[in-house]
Amino acid sequence: MEQQSAYVRWTSDFASAPALTKPELEASSNGKPPFTLHVLSQLGHRIDLKKLTLHSRNTEYNPKRFSAVIMRIREPRTTALIFSSGKMVTTGAKSEIASRQASRKFARIVQKVGFKVKFADFKVVGQNFA
Repeated sequence: MEQQSAYVRWTSDFASAPALTKPELEASSNGKPPFTLHVLSQLGHRIDLKKLTLHSRNTEYNPKRFSAVIMRIREPRTTALIFSSGKMVTTGAKSEIASRQASRKFARIVQKVGFKVKFADFKVVGQNFA
């Protein structure tokens, strides 16, 4: 019986406590909470993921674990998932402009490896609040 009363006491203390807020979700200087965008775009060409990994920097490819190349750039700080079908998912940018810039950079890197890609169908598919 004593344990149950301790539980009731704890919940009543909890109920009277002020609500806690996450500092990341508080409004930033422009009045909007910070977030990251997820963008889907098409490269318009099939990609040999092994060749892409061997001829470019900052890439990871482990086909047993995940069926896409993971590529990162530093400015804007983003990550792209490049699939063999030519689809590319870019994530990590803080704005739509930065997402578009990063996606174009990734497409240019793939183009320099030797694939005839064309950056197309830029579409924001989601966002995460940090």
